[in-house]
Amino acid sequence: MKTIKILMVVPLATEAKGGGIGRLVGYFRRAANGVPQLDIDVFPTRASRSAPMSYVSTVYRALLFPLFLLLRKTDIVHLHVAPNGSTKRKAFFAWVSRLFGKPTILHLHGSGYDSYFARQSNVTKDRIRKFFHSAQGVVVLGEGWRDWAISNAGLRLSSQNVHVIDNGVPDTNFRSTHDNKVPNIIFVGLVGRRKGVDTLLDALSMLSQTDDWKCTICGNGEVEYYKSIANSNGLNPSRVTFTGWQSEEQIRSQMADSDIFVLPSRAENQPIAILEAMAVGLPVVATSVGDIPNQVVDGQTGWIVPPDDPDALCKSLSDLVENANRRRDMGKSGRERFELVYSSQRNLEKTIKLYSKILNNSE
Repeated sequence: MKTIKILMVVPLATEAKGGGIGRLVGYFRRAANGVPQLDIDVFPTRASRSAPMSYVSTVYRALLFPLFLLLRKTDIVHLHVAPNGSTKRKAFFAWVSRLFGKPTILHLHGSGYDSYFARQSNVTKDRIRKFFHSAQGVVVLGEGWRDWAISNAGLRLSSQNVHVIDNGVPDTNFRSTHDNKVPNIIFVGLVGRRKGVDTLLDALSMLSQTDDWKCTICGNGEVEYYKSIANSNGLNPSRVTFTGWQSEEQIRSQMADSDIFVLPSRAENQPIAILEAMAVGLPVVATSVGDIPNQVVDGQTGWIVPPDDPDALCKSLSDLVENANRRRDMGKSGRERFELVYSSQRNLEKTIKLYSKILNNSE
């Protein structure tokens, strides 16, 4: 098999700044390292999230992109797409790719793409549909997003052109031993309303009345604001700790020192943090949004609760805080599910298969 040259078009220049997409692409490149049939390069569409630098860098990279396609002799352009400005930018880069005769894959990310799409005018919806229809393949994260992509209310894509490839995360030596005398609950994500940190703090306020526990909140964002909310709710730093931004290794280490993972988001696609928690062997308590109900098997690898429901969240957390055996059993089941479905190797195998299919169809 000849080497397939892939150009991945991503939001930002560094994995650390690229959010979930940046981490996913970094994990994929790591898994693909040394695979002879793949030659992967990454093309960021901007260097900064902040205006006006974001605009300036996007224009510069748009001018650079055709030269990059020619010099790299790219076989397939793999564009990672999220709502809002990401869709507009990637539509332009996909158009340039088509001008140069390059097949494209659109990889749908971001929480709430369906609600973003629903808010658009009919004219804009038609443009977005045309953008996705122009691709040789569309990748979605989970069957729920596939159903939306082919639906009349969604992108109206052919089912044959939509491919479910779940996110994959690397395996590491980090494992939770579940031997803390005081169970530690861990949250990993952008500290803010979308990730449900307010709901978590409300639930912890109720949990504190009955159980012995600690909680670690890892992530940047509105940290100081939610620290003040925690203090006003009577959750002192000995109970609830905010770490700020953490590296990948630090996150895995924090997870290994924990007993329960929680993510009470209001909107998600297929959160990587849940997969990282499963890889470490943690039971997961998360909300019924995005593809989470497929990631977390309710009652087997964790508990699924409604968003915006601190009472239900408190009940599920309390169940795991009080039951060490259940924590271990659910964590073990989650680890097994990670190995079967969500490993980087599984993600790599499915993606290579799609690349080969598209390349064969374009020849």
